[in-house]
Amino acid sequence: ICLSVCLSVCLSVCLPTPVGKLVFVCSQCIEIARAGQRLCCELMKLNSRQSSVLILRHCHIPRLNYLARQVFPGALEEAGIIHDEMTKSSFVGIIGFSHLDNTAWKQATLKVKFGGFGLTQIRQISYAAFVSSWCHSISKLPGRFPSMTDLVNYLQKSELVPESIGSTLMSSFGCYHLCLNQYTMKKA
Repeated sequence: ICLSVCLSVCLSVCLPTPVGKLVFVCSQCIEIARAGQRLCCELMKLNSRQSSVLILRHCHIPRLNYLARQVFPGALEEAGIIHDEMTKSSFVGIIGFSHLDNTAWKQATLKVKFGGFGLTQIRQISYAAFVSSWCHSISKLPGRFPSMTDLVNYLQKSELVPESIGSTLMSSFGCYHLCLNQYTMKKA
């Protein structure tokens, strides 16, 4: 048991993505989300609101964007809530409002080209980010796993992913083959 704990801690420190059992991955994602709290507190002390919002958008939000691509969405759920609430409270503090209603917050989360501030919410992008990353890397898996079912079974047996993610992976595998077939037809 001691070796597995040491290995899990070592892996989470050495690699940019937490690796291990679901409980461990969830706890590491929460720690990463909470690590942004110091940055958010410092942003509210800056004299320039524009600089603070830009730093919030380009430094705080990407902390979990990477994890959204690497860690299945179920493990990011609680971390996403913490991160999104921290982003919202920091934004409200930076712009100097005492409260921001839901309509105004929804506008702030829109992309800049749509009149927002581009403040991405992790809870809204986690599934799309994970599946798109999966589809991108799926071409490298057939050599190791003869079928997608073998891969999903392997992941579920190792308890690295919950059973519910199996259907998501199978769907993404189907989407990958559909895209690959269309690309091949266009190329020919």
